[in-house]
Amino acid sequence: MKLFILKILVKEGLYSNDKDDNGKETVYGISRKYNPNWCGWKIVDKLKSNPKFPEIMSVNQNIYSAVLNYYKAKFDKMGISELNDDDLQYRIFDAGVNIGIRTAIKHFQLSLNIINTKKTLLADGIIGKKTLKLFRELREKKSYLIKNIIKLINYYQTGYYISLGQDKYINGWINNRIF
Repeated sequence: MKLFILKILVKEGLYSNDKDDNGKETVYGISRKYNPNWCGWKIVDKLKSNPKFPEIMSVNQNIYSAVLNYYKAKFDKMGISELNDDDLQYRIFDAGVNIGIRTAIKHFQLSLNIINTKKTLLADGIIGKKTLKLFRELREKKSYLIKNIIKLINYYQTGYYISLGQDKYINGWINNRIF
């Protein structure tokens, strides 16, 4: 899981405050707009008076701890550790960071439904017993399952990005996240 978080941090970058971005001010991908109560904002606000801001944040242990705790809690909340496949876990986690936990899990569930021809799983955005059971059943029977689920999640996530209407960023999001 820690490797997943480090990959996310590299993709997200240290700091951004782009007026055109829906997320507005972000630190390692954590948006102040969508996460105004994140404990790291108090640290960020104090560091802004430093002439080496934002670079100073990259060596600040308190920021690093706050970011790790934020992403670890997100990972734990997703319930993806039981999937037992690093590539799939990372893909769902990365999607969850960008488009929200429930939406990412719904994309996973919709992907299972496409591969599954017998049952329909409710895409409720929660990895529960039924989702895990169906995933395990399909994985045992269909060796191509993981690669195809990842492709389907990418497809859904691309559609989500397009729906945001943030044309300025669409190529970067798709190139950085999908391929």
